[in-house]
Amino acid sequence: MLNPTAPVSVQGMNQPNPHEVGYADVGYGYPFDVTIANANQLLTNQALAILSNADFVWRGLIFTSTGTFSLRIYDGDQYALSPGLILSQNLTSSPGDPFPWFPEVWYPAGGKILIDIQDTSGSGGNVVELLFLGANRYRYQ
Repeated sequence: MLNPTAPVSVQGMNQPNPHEVGYADVGYGYPFDVTIANANQLLTNQALAILSNADFVWRGLIFTSTGTFSLRIYDGDQYALSPGLILSQNLTSSPGDPFPWFPEVWYPAGGKILIDIQDTSGSGGNVVELLFLGANRYRYQ
C-alpha cells in the first residue's frame, strides 16, 4: 500500500524528472487556527490564503482541538470535497499518522482554501488548529 501523503519518489516509484515536467515540489504545511466561540456555531467560508509564488498541492491533514467539531473543505476551484460536514472523530489527529487526502488537491498560487467548520462539542470556546500538509509546487519559467 502506498502512502498518499508522500511523494512517489520515496516509495520506490519512478517519478518524472521535474525539469522535464516543468515544476518542483517542496514539502510545506499551511496551519489554520480558529476559535469557535459559541456552542454548535457554524462558521462558513473561512479562508486560508495560499502563497502567491507557488501552487499548493494538499496531501494530508492533522489537527488539534479542545473539543469535537465537523468540517467541509473546498478545492482550488471552490467545489466542496464532501457532500456534508465530516466529523473530527473520523479524522486522524496524530502528527505521526496524518489523515491522507488522496488524490492530492491542487490550489493555485495566490488562491485560498475555503473551510466550513462547526462546533459539535456543545460548549463554546472550541479552539481548533488544522495543518494542511502537502507541497508548494514551483513552476520553471
